[in-house]
Amino acid sequence: MRTTLKAIRTRTPELNGGAAANGSDSGANGNRPRVGPLSTTSEYDARKRRPVRTFGKVLLWLVMAALVAAGGLAGGVWLFLEDTVDAVKPRSADVIAAKTSLVEVADDPTAPAIALVIGYDARQGPDGFDEARSDTIMLLRADPNRDTLTMLSFPRDLSTAHPGCKARPAWTGKLNEAYLHCGAVGTLESVQALTGLEINYLITVNFAAFKQMVAKAGGVYIDVDQRYFNSNDGPGGYALIDLHPGYQKLSGQQALDYARYRHGDNDLIRNLRQQAFVKAFKQQIGSAVSVTSFPGFVGALRNNVEVQQGGKKDISSDVVLRYSRFLYELADGGFYQVKVDQDSVSENLTTGDLFLSEDAVASSVAEFVTPDLDAAANAADIAVGKRLPTIKPANVTIQVVNGNAVEGSAADAAERLRQRSYQAESVGDADNFAYFDTVVQFNPTVNRAKGAAQKVAALFDGVVQPRPEGVIFDSTLRVIVGKTYHNAIAPGGPDQTPDKAAADVESTVDEIAPLMAQAQQRVEMPVYAPRVKARLARLAAQEPVRAYKVAGHDAVSTQYLISGIKYWGFMQTTWLDAPILNEPSVEREFNDRTYRLYFTGPRLSMVAFEENDMVFWVRNTLDQQLTNETMLELADGLRSADTTP
Repeated sequence: MRTTLKAIRTRTPELNGGAAANGSDSGANGNRPRVGPLSTTSEYDARKRRPVRTFGKVLLWLVMAALVAAGGLAGGVWLFLEDTVDAVKPRSADVIAAKTSLVEVADDPTAPAIALVIGYDARQGPDGFDEARSDTIMLLRADPNRDTLTMLSFPRDLSTAHPGCKARPAWTGKLNEAYLHCGAVGTLESVQALTGLEINYLITVNFAAFKQMVAKAGGVYIDVDQRYFNSNDGPGGYALIDLHPGYQKLSGQQALDYARYRHGDNDLIRNLRQQAFVKAFKQQIGSAVSVTSFPGFVGALRNNVEVQQGGKKDISSDVVLRYSRFLYELADGGFYQVKVDQDSVSENLTTGDLFLSEDAVASSVAEFVTPDLDAAANAADIAVGKRLPTIKPANVTIQVVNGNAVEGSAADAAERLRQRSYQAESVGDADNFAYFDTVVQFNPTVNRAKGAAQKVAALFDGVVQPRPEGVIFDSTLRVIVGKTYHNAIAPGGPDQTPDKAAADVESTVDEIAPLMAQAQQRVEMPVYAPRVKARLARLAAQEPVRAYKVAGHDAVSTQYLISGIKYWGFMQTTWLDAPILNEPSVEREFNDRTYRLYFTGPRLSMVAFEENDMVFWVRNTLDQQLTNETMLELADGLRSADTTP
């Protein structure tokens, strides 16, 4: 049964942290628990950030680094200095009016903040008049304390409850209808009702700014996953798009075409494509801004971008500089893309409306607010066969007892642990109520229980002890809640570490070898022919193998199709420092090679390695359908330069 999503609006300030394409270079109910103080350590494993060389260069980069964009800039956190602040101050009555619906960020330079980015364009409606539609709706959450930028997009065709406005009373309809009928304020309030999040900033972006920004940056390098083509002479007047597969630089119009394309796939895939563009644009912008180019960037913002913030004050250069510095220093490993589970989506084939359960929305929101910072490192260890030092939370049983005399504290702690996937239960009182720190005792008869205790103790800033002599419990751990516990544990989403899985691959030699031999004739580098492919995958119908130049370097891309609309592929080039290779999440040894692993949450989005003065990578589908073990096996299969059929 398809169920239209009901409105969810829960005020939870503690939860969100804030009261050339041509081939040449070419609790939804008010009972949601609060989240406590932030942990004191940064827990993702990434390469060290590159040092700042000159203040002038940094300052200019900071101004533009916030143009983290996808869609209408397909999303963005806008980092502006004084000139830019003036260019993006709210001008329209609609965005000015949004101030009262936004929530002021806490007066703390490390406080997290959530921005809603609306990318829009103007089209001719059925009555002949121009009408504005929101083509992209993206949430971004910047958390300076945890060094993370999290992105979440909902499909524009998602059916949801709209609070309404003067122009139209409350109704249920597609998410992007809010902008059509009630403008930016309507979209803001609909997203707040959908997610229960308090939003601090509203950013509206005209698609004209998107094209101009990409052009001013000199284009942006994207690993295009398939042949994108659409003629504008067909029914519906869809825009022309003509992109070839492979890693290449896209112009402003090409990038917009790529971000907005929706023929042959769906809104969920398009959202993921837009989020991928966010990271690619950040990778490019660092080297794009100069003293001479800066005025052009500001000019592109003017009349195309508006930024509104919650509270009494208007956006200032101090705020801009604060977030500028955060984004400049943010490693690529600090980007977290939250995807909506496609298996939880249903569709009305007549209207095109998409439907999500409240649980599915709540799950995406929880991951957005508190991503699992350990997911990449843990998933990498599991994929390469390394044993984790701790048990997965879902397999850890915990007895929680009250050691502070505060009624309900043990039950509260147990509930918070259950939200982190632990099997926790409140079982009464401790032997006394004089415990100051929270104590986590581990059962020495349970394998790896001590490591699990250390992880749980970090949530409470507590202490770890072995099970005392004379104390009996069969669970993995026993938590004694002390006086330092105040209904909060360190932030962090549910454990997302995947289970170990067998690589799902099969031979591809017979079908790929002839094509790779042809590619070898067009490039000077030795071409590696992949030995395996993902099981049930088939070569893309259009340009499955393409040999070309990227930034003056030889390149060969190979594209496969799986599950009907999803593409993954191999890439090989002599361009060793391509922007896409910046800052892997982790590096791991596997079968005598060092691999750079790029994660989106717990799933590998890309695996790369260098060999014989070349760099190779395997790119997952946009929704990371291929398992981590499959991705590693695909990369490991690139071991032969023999392209003889």
